[in-house]
Amino acid sequence: MAFASEAELITFVKTTMGSSYTKVDAAGFNSAVSLALTELHWTIPVDDSQKEYWMVERTKRHLTYILLFESADRFQYKKLSLQHRFDHYMQLIKLMDTAFTTALDDDPSLFDVSTWPNLTFYLTNGFVYDIDGEDLTYLDL
Repeated sequence: MAFASEAELITFVKTTMGSSYTKVDAAGFNSAVSLALTELHWTIPVDDSQKEYWMVERTKRHLTYILLFESADRFQYKKLSLQHRFDHYMQLIKLMDTAFTTALDDDPSLFDVSTWPNLTFYLTNGFVYDIDGEDLTYLDL
């Protein structure tokens, strides 16, 4: 499954999406691949099978987002089929993002998250307060 070019990645993603790929044009596929590679901070070619897997999965996620917007544009309240399609795309995106977040937690070395400026980390300021809001940081107890 080694991808030597973005075209090979797109061809593989099309085969894994079934007939859904027909609803996205070539520009949408190029955009989804570009977004996935930017998000992962990788370039093609990649020699690691796990990285190839995540390139496919994140590309499909961005394509699903395109399909979601397409469905939202044609969304009508009384037509249940469009409402269900919209809901299914939302569920797919949540499922894909959850799987990706789990993979980030399980194997951060694969993704080299230390180079990602778009991830938000929570850092405490180190101050300690009591229940009344008084600063206890530098008190000798």
